[in-house]
Amino acid sequence: MSEETSDAPITPEAEPAVAQSIAHDSEGTPESPPPAYDFATIQGFLGGIGERQGVAALQERFEQWAAEATEREQKRDAASLAMRGFFTQELEKLRSAIQVELRIRAAQQVLRDLLPVLNDLDEELRQFEGGTDEAAPDALRPLLNTRRRIYAALRKLGLEQLPVTANETDFDPDLHECVETAAPGEAAGDFPRGRIIAVKRNGYFFRGDLFQTPLVIITGGS
Repeated sequence: MSEETSDAPITPEAEPAVAQSIAHDSEGTPESPPPAYDFATIQGFLGGIGERQGVAALQERFEQWAAEATEREQKRDAASLAMRGFFTQELEKLRSAIQVELRIRAAQQVLRDLLPVLNDLDEELRQFEGGTDEAAPDALRPLLNTRRRIYAALRKLGLEQLPVTANETDFDPDLHECVETAAPGEAAGDFPRGRIIAVKRNGYFFRGDLFQTPLVIITGGS
């Protein structure tokens, strides 16, 4: 007796099972991936279990997935933006620090080149008492003007002269270098021991740090 075949149509409830059986061979090995269904097909499958409730639940779930994906994307964008901002700020800080350091080094080199010239001018001017415009002869006025202009230019780079006043400033080993000690007597006068009585070379600060130590003569009496 021959097998009977059914011509009955495949219902939506039975279609997933039929599709799955077609996708497997006799040994149960998948021959191809399951078919991709669009929303209308899924809607048809759900018809037998309560179309409105099933479709509404599925649509709600899809919307939830979409919202979660959007939220994750927004968080990634915000984190990426924050990271770019952080690295941009740090790079700008580094660039500014490098520029400042380069300016400082350039200024230091200029000071090393010009301070010997300034020291020579000071030595020439010390040969005359007072060292002021009034005390200097006319021949020395150009030297005074040159010295003033050089010092003004170096001050713009951050150079400041260390104040030392002969017969008033006491010797400080952290700031001054003693090159000569005056023996008790007329040269030292009545000043106490360690009083600076003459400056052989001016001292200077650069950006708050001692850049050139002043060379001084101090009293050696008690």
